Amino acid sequence: MKQSGSTQTESDVSLKIPEYTVIAFSLIELKVKPNGKFELCLIRNNGGFEKVRSNYEMEEDGIMGLRGDFAPNSPLNLNK
Repeated sequence: MKQSGSTQTESDVSLKIPEYTVIAFSLIELKVKPNGKFELCLIRNNGGFEKVRSNYEMEEDGIMGLRGDFAPNSPLNLNK
C-alpha cells in the first residue's frame, strides 16, 4: 500500500462550530498578542504575552519622554 500526502506544522486551522455545541479539550497555556488575539498552547512554557516593541527595537515603557531633574532610582521631581 502506498501513502501519499504531506504533513504541515505551524498552520492556522479554523473550525466552524454550531451554537450551543458542547466541546471539551485540554488547554495548558495561552499566548496573548498585543492586538487581543490569542493562540492556544498545548505544550508547557510556550504561553505568555508578546512584548510590544517600537520601531527602534526598544521596549516601550513610557519613560523615554519624561522631562525633569531626577537621578536613577529616586523619586521623580517634575516641577523644574
